Amino acid sequence: MKPLVEMLVATRLSLMTLPQRMGSSLVIVVCMACVVGVLVSLLSVTVGLLQASEVAGSPSRAIVFSKDAYPGPGGRPEEASHISREALAVLEGAPYMARFADGKPVIEAEVLGILPPVEGFASGSLFIRGLGRNSLAMRPEFRITEGRLFRPGMHEVIVGRGAAKVFGLEVGDTIIMPDGEWPIVGSFSAGGSIMEAELVGDAPTVMSAVMRTTNFSSVLIGLDSPDSFDAFKSWLTSNPALSLTAERQSDYYRRVARRYSSFFTSVAYLVGMIMALGALFGSVKILHGSVDSRAREIAALRAIGYGGVAVAVSVILEAVALSVIGALIGAGIARVLFDGRWQAIFNAVFTLSISPQLVALGVAWAMLIAALGGLAPAIRSARLPVAEALRRS
Repeated sequence: MKPLVEMLVATRLSLMTLPQRMGSSLVIVVCMACVVGVLVSLLSVTVGLLQASEVAGSPSRAIVFSKDAYPGPGGRPEEASHISREALAVLEGAPYMARFADGKPVIEAEVLGILPPVEGFASGSLFIRGLGRNSLAMRPEFRITEGRLFRPGMHEVIVGRGAAKVFGLEVGDTIIMPDGEWPIVGSFSAGGSIMEAELVGDAPTVMSAVMRTTNFSSVLIGLDSPDSFDAFKSWLTSNPALSLTAERQSDYYRRVARRYSSFFTSVAYLVGMIMALGALFGSVKILHGSVDSRAREIAALRAIGYGGVAVAVSVILEAVALSVIGALIGAGIARVLFDGRWQAIFNAVFTLSISPQLVALGVAWAMLIAALGGLAPAIRSARLPVAEALRRS
């Protein structure tokens, strides 16, 4: 019990004298605010992208594409996939599919392509998706938020709310396609998923006028049960008339998102480590100065019988307290500036997200840096003889 009391008293005295070391204390706070602010801001890209992918699919829906599909940079297997109408006819007779009220199978072929950058786009380009008559019925999260739905057979598109935000597209604007201008007749939301980064039109019209192909990119299938996926995939891959494969729609979007998010996670931690090293060396120097400025206090504590461990712990806890304050300030600034902000990366549009878990990670990161930075000064304070401490004071 006595060592714990000594640690608490020594720490309290250390924190009480912080106003006398305001300049050096603020340096630690500002350094940690910068480190954590940058780390959290970069990781918000990963969190936002993964969150958008999590709500994009359903485990009760399967997405089918060709086995040889290989996406280009920033792409998805869908855009390189090719499914013929003959293969689609075979798929329509597949087992394990759900049925609409009229008895027809829950299945729809879609097409996906990338539009080249055009004047008016803020950065990058957009996916354009062609939907069939059953596609919207298979996506209960899909909602028209402004204007109206595109008409089958017409050169019309609707725009996701994410694409509208980032690229400044509005209902009534026109998009330049290979065969001319297509008006935007409506905007939609899709539950916050990455589908909101797309332009959407009628599948047969997009295929003939934009993609110039007779093949579909993917086929969306509603399963009679989420547990039926393995059996359905086994039937699909073993069918000699087909050269197709399938994934759960939820797993597909999650896998595609993780391919990109891993890059941003690596960049975030690399930058965070570089900045952390700078903060680490800076805090070591500052805390050594703190030990010198507390020499009289340390001498008094040691003279009345306080152990070196209690003094050492007070140095580390002082660094941790200042670092936590800095981390919370940095995370707060990052949250104000970036949380909920729309971002376009790799043809995906999503909102950056600074979650409580991300803030907690930033605080833990700052505490680790503080503990490492305070270790050497803490050991020095514990070993400082009383006579030398009095002389320094």
